Amino acid sequence: MTMKRVILGVVVVVGFIVGMVFWNERKEPGYYLELGKAAYEAGKYQEATEYLYKELDVDYTNGEAHYYLTLTYYFTGEYHKAMVQAGEVINFSGNRKMVALGYDLRGMSYYKKGDYEKAKRDFEKVIELDSTNIGAHWCKAMAQYDMGEVEEALTEVEYTKQYWHAYIVTKFRGECLWKLGRLAEAMDDAIYCIGGEEDGYEYGMELMKAIADTDYRFVVSKIRAKQDENPSNLTWFAVEAELQKRLGRYEESVASCDKAIAVDSTDYLGYFIRSEANTALGRKEAAIADVDKIIQIFEGCSEVYCVYYQRAVIKVYNGMDAEALKDLDMVVDSMLYEEEVSLTRGNIYWRMGETEKAKKDYQQVVEAYKSNELIKGEGDKISLIVAYYRLGETEKAMKTLAEVEQKGSEEYRLACIYSMLGDVEKSIKHLRTSIERGGKTSWLLRRDPELENVRRSPEFEKMMGECMGKAER
Repeated sequence: MTMKRVILGVVVVVGFIVGMVFWNERKEPGYYLELGKAAYEAGKYQEATEYLYKELDVDYTNGEAHYYLTLTYYFTGEYHKAMVQAGEVINFSGNRKMVALGYDLRGMSYYKKGDYEKAKRDFEKVIELDSTNIGAHWCKAMAQYDMGEVEEALTEVEYTKQYWHAYIVTKFRGECLWKLGRLAEAMDDAIYCIGGEEDGYEYGMELMKAIADTDYRFVVSKIRAKQDENPSNLTWFAVEAELQKRLGRYEESVASCDKAIAVDSTDYLGYFIRSEANTALGRKEAAIADVDKIIQIFEGCSEVYCVYYQRAVIKVYNGMDAEALKDLDMVVDSMLYEEEVSLTRGNIYWRMGETEKAKKDYQQVVEAYKSNELIKGEGDKISLIVAYYRLGETEKAMKTLAEVEQKGSEEYRLACIYSMLGDVEKSIKHLRTSIERGGKTSWLLRRDPELENVRRSPEFEKMMGECMGKAER
């Protein structure tokens, strides 16, 4: 056999092997799509993108593969890539439903990027394809609201109310009415939220605070009319007390609580709100006495351990760290609030300079997060960030911080994190957003030890002057 034939034979064999490898690698259409979908559902986004791009190598016109790539990029916060892939879903999908999903996801990506005009146009496309798509009507309303097209947003919101969760929709409608100066109608929506199911209370209070910022006297007159209707119903005394507290009117808040407690001396909510108002006023002993009263009310009940935890928090805000530790130790034995107790106690030890004790508690936070499926929300991730950071696991802390920041929630606690990191500018930014959304009020901003760094900045007082409660009109 000549050398040429040997070489030719080797080339043929190698070519056959390479061809077989290539053939085995290049699976039938749909093979990598299923693997990509499974990875996406399991939350393995990097793996999902790898499989989905392999599917597109086989068939670039596969609209479903583009759809799952869009979802993957959207949920990882890569909105520009999500927009590109959503465009391909629109181009290559052969049915109206998938095309509508493409417009919907592209619209949401535009919205996240702050391009409300393009977002609105895409949501309008979804509605053209499916006029009953309530989510598209809702998202279009949000885009219009952010563009200043409040009248138009109100029309869309009215359409969604017949289908969606009444309290969320009613609050949004109330915000539109408030922006348009239709305060009486907006107030009716706030009352509807507060007087309904438990989860409507916070929506209603946020809206009521916004209306009170425009016309404080009007809101108070409405609340007191509710009190007069049924003086034995303490709900509206608590509403007034909570509203006054959120507006920074602490003396008025205490007075409202006094009225409620005069009607029912076991009104624990009155005592609790008054404890916060007294804390804001620097009345340390009165604040603790109020929580002590709640402990007496719940004596012998399992709920008493929750009150011990609340008393510990009130003590922290009153600068009584050593006393707070005693309450936290009692709560630890009850196995309640495992993560919150560990974080709060760890922060106290850290402030006291007892670093090793603090680290044991921070490690407990990490372990609780890993083991408990019930505490995997964004708020719990904030606790995890603090724990990682103070355990020296900076990379994990910053990665988790980036994940939470992408979601645009937990603004107040993000402000605390950035204050702890010494980034005053970002802390102020998140505090402003929190306040604008009806979040934490001035008493807590001035008392929370986690905001100590940012309080030293002149920007803090400037922000407080601009954002907090307005003078009575």
